[in-house]
Amino acid sequence: MLSIEFTNFDKVSAGLHKAPDEMKKEVGNAIGKSMEMVATESKRLTPLKTGYLRSSIGSDANPDGIFKQKGFTGYVGTNVKYAWRQHEELKWHHSDGEAKYMEKGAKNALPYVEKTMQKAIENVIKSI
Repeated sequence: MLSIEFTNFDKVSAGLHKAPDEMKKEVGNAIGKSMEMVATESKRLTPLKTGYLRSSIGSDANPDGIFKQKGFTGYVGTNVKYAWRQHEELKWHHSDGEAKYMEKGAKNALPYVEKTMQKAIENVIKSI
């Protein structure tokens, strides 16, 4: 006959039950911080003529632009009509800023995003 005894199973079970709430909180915060970094990096690369396009990129401080979080998905962008062409037109030359500013900003933010998400997951594991 084989007998298996789990010690502290009540603590493990309680930890596992609180994990979803803790994960939502930690990962949600990490997504918000990551979105802020993408917005910051993208603004730094956005062509600057009048500053309107650059200032229109959403952030927590600028809710007029696109800055939305739904569950584990985040959106950062601009609601300026000419932004798409400005982003995609590779032949235009800018004295300040460049094409593909949102895409490049997201790529530049990636190391921060990865580190932030890793820390969030570590925090969840520690809490259970």
